[in-house]
Amino acid sequence: MRPQKGRTRTGRLPESRVYVERYRNLEPMPYAEDDPLGDIYTPAMSVNRIMRDHGHKFIYDYATLRIALEAAQFVDVIQQQYGRSSDQALLGLDTPERAIESLYVEARKA
Repeated sequence: MRPQKGRTRTGRLPESRVYVERYRNLEPMPYAEDDPLGDIYTPAMSVNRIMRDHGHKFIYDYATLRIALEAAQFVDVIQQQYGRSSDQALLGLDTPERAIESLYVEARKA
């Protein structure tokens, strides 16, 4: 099955809101166990990891990604949840182990 013409879906895209809110509320960060330097850990280490690892250059929230997609001539931009899609062909693309920190957005090229 192919996606509806011109449709795309983000996944494995870090959701900045998750990290900012957890940092502000002093809550545990996703995958914090991977971040310590020896016996030392601070939440800033997790924020730095998400910004530097995996080739990321930018982390988005929905509002910022929506603006970027619309500037690139995408329409019908909607935020989705893990494992849900309005297009059956886009189901099954999400990575379960990244659901806790990922931003899922679908859009259609105009």
